[in-house]
Amino acid sequence: MNHLIKLLPVYTKNTDVRERTPKKVYFIDNGIVNINADISGGAKFENSIHMQLLKYGKLYFYNTKDGEIDFILKTYDSIFAFEVKETPTDKYLKTLNRRASKLDIEKISLIGRCPIATFSNYIWGARI
Repeated sequence: MNHLIKLLPVYTKNTDVRERTPKKVYFIDNGIVNINADISGGAKFENSIHMQLLKYGKLYFYNTKDGEIDFILKTYDSIFAFEVKETPTDKYLKTLNRRASKLDIEKISLIGRCPIATFSNYIWGARI
């Protein structure tokens, strides 16, 4: 099973919370997703970004009643928070900033799939 899916743990310092919180499931290949499930383009894009970010460090997700951060990336010397959106906007960046600040994560970025003329403060997904 480990060769078909990756399970992303929740980002928390509390080991009890980490153990009881369900892991987020990602497939190693969007082709597998296309054959076995009918999911949105946004979910497929997020799945692709997951596979790209894995090579940079340990990945987590964060989820509370307030909302989710798609990816928290821990490298050997930094922590980054990423939100993946098909069409990134300033609204999403502000929300990400608010959620990440609660975790004391200063390095944040949106990862977008579709460019928008009025917003450029994001990473284009193809550049990861």
